[in-house]
Amino acid sequence: MQNPECLWGFCKSQSFETKNTFDDNMILNLSDILHEILIYLPSEEIGKVMSTCRMIYKISNSEHLWRRLAFRDFPPHLSVWDVSTKGPSFTWKCLYKKAHTDYINLRGIYAIGGCCKRLQALCTVYRFEVDQRIWREVPELQHPRFFAVAAELQSKLYIMGGMQGAFERLKSVECYDGHSGWKSAPEMTSPRSSHCAAVLHSKIYAIGGDNLRGALSSVERLNTALGKWERVADLNHARSFAAAAVLDGCIYVAGGLDNNKNVLDSVERYDESVDKWTIVTLMSSPRVCMQLVSVSGKLYFAGGFDEMLQRTGAVESYDPVTGTWKKMASLNRDRGSFALVALGGVLHVIGSKPDQSGSRCSMEKYNYELDRWDDIARQSIEGGAAEGKWIPGSDYFHSCRAFHSFML
Repeated sequence: MQNPECLWGFCKSQSFETKNTFDDNMILNLSDILHEILIYLPSEEIGKVMSTCRMIYKISNSEHLWRRLAFRDFPPHLSVWDVSTKGPSFTWKCLYKKAHTDYINLRGIYAIGGCCKRLQALCTVYRFEVDQRIWREVPELQHPRFFAVAAELQSKLYIMGGMQGAFERLKSVECYDGHSGWKSAPEMTSPRSSHCAAVLHSKIYAIGGDNLRGALSSVERLNTALGKWERVADLNHARSFAAAAVLDGCIYVAGGLDNNKNVLDSVERYDESVDKWTIVTLMSSPRVCMQLVSVSGKLYFAGGFDEMLQRTGAVESYDPVTGTWKKMASLNRDRGSFALVALGGVLHVIGSKPDQSGSRCSMEKYNYELDRWDDIARQSIEGGAAEGKWIPGSDYFHSCRAFHSFML
């Protein structure tokens, strides 16, 4: 729900009246859902709420709120604020400055590596800065790669595996902290490409994929405390070009291709406490090269290829609590080999291999209130590098990632 005035009644399943302003008493009464309300307010209104707070309010999910608010672009007269935490309580003061200063180089959507039409692997990396609506070049990878996956952990961006050519799979890993170039990280135990990744309890999971012998069911995770990768339970089905997301302390993996090149419709869930994968549901139709993210307690599935390997723009959501599926508005364009990210709680799709009409990549974002996808105007690289080239454009099979430190 996008209307903050409605959120209190919505969350508590109660009747409610419209509130255009927030006073201290109301804020205190709504403290358990304040983390949900504030992120939908205009930045000026957030400033008013913050400036009226002169006491410590106990707020649920305070770390979640901190991450989401820190990505907001506040007016200059409010951007000197910061925020600090004290145990389970939240102290409102100086909201924005610290996160902005520490992580300004990392915020945004990253398009990493990829390949050109001749399957030549690339090491280029671009970052889309939403507030300025522009792509910027950032330091290149040490090794060119495509069909790799990216993940964010402990304020670092990791790129794992992939391919350098038709017959070379990689197990190398690189990480980037925004202050220096890409650096080598511990290698995976096995080379893999076309895999998917997820971060659960401060560990990065590399899931499935393929090697020269076919689709993989193996799963491994990076334990940064030990500085090494370790094997965990295998998937029930070997799958490459699948999609993964984390929700409520579990990893969900959906779709993909099996060893017989069949397109899968199954969804598996990993429970770390028992180190086990369980098939929990089936999608409405088989899909491969789709994308999957979790937002506000639901999983969102978008695009990809169907069982006839035709592109699709279908989008649907799944609620694991009720076990129900909901069909949503389709993308404006059918997409395969693209990216879906949640930035500030809003779904964005980026890129795709050019279709038969010659139309290259584009960006769309989802409008929750109107149940539709809105096009985002194409943007060029800052500085005019390759005039008219929009990133990601002629390069595809890139890994795309929204950097989540201090944002949703």
